[in-house]
Amino acid sequence: MYTQIRDYAKSRGVSYETVRRQVTQYEQELRGHIKKDGKTRLLDDKACDILDKHRQQKTVIVQPTDSMVMNKVDRLKQIIDQQKDQIIALQNEKIKYIEEKAKNETLLAIADKEHDELNNLRQELALQQNDLKKATEELNEKTAELNRYTKTIFGLYRKG
Repeated sequence: MYTQIRDYAKSRGVSYETVRRQVTQYEQELRGHIKKDGKTRLLDDKACDILDKHRQQKTVIVQPTDSMVMNKVDRLKQIIDQQKDQIIALQNEKIKYIEEKAKNETLLAIADKEHDELNNLRQELALQQNDLKKATEELNEKTAELNRYTKTIFGLYRKG
């Protein structure tokens, strides 16, 4: 099936002149796939495929020239810069948060260790208080027993 260059250009969203230049540029490859009907050139399916393949390989970079486009580009650049600043601020906050969290975890670990040491000291103190209480009771018993003895004339003690 054959297609006019104008119809092919319209179906691909490009100008007639672009397709005409492309046909001239790739004339060797397209030989046998283009037919003339008077002044009109017709492309077969293979010619359309060849032209499509060549157009897809080229990258087109469009420089904005319209002032409205330039203004929009400038606004978008400003937005990007603002968002970069926000990202930097958030990253700084994250760093501060991580540092504060690490500090708090360290303090918590120290507090836990001190709490455990304090509990150990309390248990040790309770044991020492019991030992002291027993020692005091023994001392009181011995003092009571000593108080039962009285000193004699000769410097000796006698049970009284």
